[in-house]
Amino acid sequence: MSDRRKLLLIVPTLHQGGQERVVVRTAGLLADDFDITIAIFDDSDIGYDVSAFNVVNLNVPARSGLILKLINTVRRFVKLRRLKSRIRPYISYSFGRAANIANSLTRMQSSLTWVGLRTYPDVTEISNMRLFISHSDRIVCCSEDIEKAVIERFAAAIAASGTQVSLLRNPFDIDGIRKDAYGDDSGRAEFPTTTEEGRPISYIMTMGREADLKMYWRMLKIFKLIQMTMPDTRLIIMGAGEYEPYKRMAEWLGITDFIRFMGACDNPYKYVRYADVYWTTSRTEGFPNAVVEALAVGLPIVSTNCWVGPAEILAASGVQDCEAEFEARFTISERGDDSGWLQAIEGYPVDWRVARNVADHPGLAALGFDVAPEPAADVKPEQVSIVPDIPESRRDSGRPMAIYAQYGVITPALTMEKDMDFAHITPADFENAHVMIDMLRDKALCDHYRSVAEGRAREYSYERYREEFLKMATASNES
Repeated sequence: MSDRRKLLLIVPTLHQGGQERVVVRTAGLLADDFDITIAIFDDSDIGYDVSAFNVVNLNVPARSGLILKLINTVRRFVKLRRLKSRIRPYISYSFGRAANIANSLTRMQSSLTWVGLRTYPDVTEISNMRLFISHSDRIVCCSEDIEKAVIERFAAAIAASGTQVSLLRNPFDIDGIRKDAYGDDSGRAEFPTTTEEGRPISYIMTMGREADLKMYWRMLKIFKLIQMTMPDTRLIIMGAGEYEPYKRMAEWLGITDFIRFMGACDNPYKYVRYADVYWTTSRTEGFPNAVVEALAVGLPIVSTNCWVGPAEILAASGVQDCEAEFEARFTISERGDDSGWLQAIEGYPVDWRVARNVADHPGLAALGFDVAPEPAADVKPEQVSIVPDIPESRRDSGRPMAIYAQYGVITPALTMEKDMDFAHITPADFENAHVMIDMLRDKALCDHYRSVAEGRAREYSYERYREEFLKMATASNES
């Protein structure tokens, strides 16, 4: 029997998701330091190779309905308590709401109970937070924003309980990501550098599953504006899901030929390397793993200032810091209103190369675009912008409404509820289009962000994660 200290990792499932990935990586990184067991509630649809680990299925999958959920809580308590009594872990570390509740309820004096907070909404669940603080030894936060919110909101409870609150950023295999990206050239064929007419193509990349929090409906509308100004721009969306509603929206917007839904990929980085800019429009994130991965590949980043993670990663500050900066530097847009594209684009004719595409889609043609005529074969077409200029008084150093931070560009958070009306566009959509067009056209700016990307990503490396974890474990032992 191993004489190493035992580490019990608790997570509801091992589906292919962010927190599950962190669990598997944690087990791998600490395999030489601890005797590790992974406890799960449901072993269906395991998305990671865990054959090297001791995985215990408690067989209490999620159920709907209040009564069944209460029964589940009791069953998980009994089974997890029995497992803890048998293996006697030095640390029991849980991930996700359901696992955190079970871990807290089964706290034992003979071991340390660590509760992991992965998303900002976790902090807003008051009753759960009180349970976690009173029945755990350490609250482990994956971002500075979450850590700060816990300390500020529950200062009295933390002081009374003596529970520690710590930051442990997600671990990333930076060298592995770069090897996957640059050690495989097979993705090149998927990303031609020029059009059939010889014009250079620009690629915008995003990674993420099909989920409302990613706000793909806003991304598609903004991309339509970008593409009408820069017709040789392409959008690549990578991630699990069917994306049928967004494919229909793309069809109505007339941008089907310029968007590619690539689905989930075993090695997405061999494709990501060919992007010009990485883009995320998320409204909220547990932690934007894909942003760090894109930095590791060396991409310039444009991200909304969403909870949580982008501001911390790109500006080394918090969401609220960026919100205050936006408020101090910019006023609310006075350009147009949000009643539709007819008002917003009045006086801005569409580039003639996009005209044919518009004409082929009645839904767009019905909006009444002022289509520029196709020029004669020997006449070079004029580049016509669909995006109005932003007055100098509302710019930062002559640029659109954005924070050009140390490691990437941050745009204001998007607050609109899900809106699949393709004809409904807002001033904020124009602002975001401006920012992306600005990035794509400014090679010096992109080169700057490429030069600092990998260095920033390495602050989230495997080595840093393991070092911080062991430091916390030692501190807990000494206390």
